[in-house]
Amino acid sequence: ELLPSFSIGRSRLPLFAAPSKTKKKIRIRPDEQIEEPKTRFYHSIYFDIRSTGQNLRQRIRNSVDSTFFRKDYQTLITTSSLSSPQKFLGFLTLSPSANVTNSLLRLEPGRIADSLGLTTESIKSRTLYSLSIGANTSIYGTVYPNRFRILGIRHVMTPAISYSFTPSIKTNQGYFRYIGGGSGSSRSKSLGYSLNNLFQGKFQAGDVEKKVDLFTLGFSGSYNFAAESLQFSPLSTSLRTTAIPNVDLSVNAVHSFYNLVTPHPSEVQAGVPDDYQTPSGNLIAAHRRSLLKPRLTSLTISSGVR
Repeated sequence: ELLPSFSIGRSRLPLFAAPSKTKKKIRIRPDEQIEEPKTRFYHSIYFDIRSTGQNLRQRIRNSVDSTFFRKDYQTLITTSSLSSPQKFLGFLTLSPSANVTNSLLRLEPGRIADSLGLTTESIKSRTLYSLSIGANTSIYGTVYPNRFRILGIRHVMTPAISYSFTPSIKTNQGYFRYIGGGSGSSRSKSLGYSLNNLFQGKFQAGDVEKKVDLFTLGFSGSYNFAAESLQFSPLSTSLRTTAIPNVDLSVNAVHSFYNLVTPHPSEVQAGVPDDYQTPSGNLIAAHRRSLLKPRLTSLTISSGVR
């Protein structure tokens, strides 16, 4: 049972309202120039907030003696964030953000909670947060072949990079594990990167010039500085085109920067090479880093008819 439950929130609200551009202006002289209201950097600070409350009542059957027992609790989870995209030098966009999630939990008395030594009928709290900053820009290039009815080919390249930090927080983890809410957050310092490409064409179709989006090609991945091994995430690649009449075609691939290898006994005796990653010290199933020759692990091709 989930009675009562509720969810309320507001998204992307400015922290400081920008001056209205529709406000009526009065001219003193007919030739007077009226300036538009100026916006400042703090007018681009936005916040989001959402709260979800639940009153959960579960009736669970014991597989040993077929008896039933209850698992009842109430939660109130509030997620809020601040973001402030700012443009610098006319071409570079920086986007810092902060996210905070506060969880309140109250357990009702029950056999399971009592057996685990959890305190009931009191409110337990946990606050998780993360910080991030991203940067992106767009680079344009155009060629004009003027051959075979091809008037021009345009390439829009959008590189982006981001850095995020999440601290290790394990407050009241036993209580939140009890309701399936996880044990908290693990420490993470991650650098994300992506490169998106858009190719467009202009063609001569009779007496009409026709513009077409030829295809998009994107790459993305990340590097976790806080991980003990396998710091590089898989590299994701996506290709999509709608230039084929009445057909949508997508190709998605995933590459790993690590190869699963078994070190030679002589290598084990001499010590693990620097380019080996050995989770939990397992030399039998080691991963060897291979940045220049990533290994294809997944390939998906899909199509649809418009």
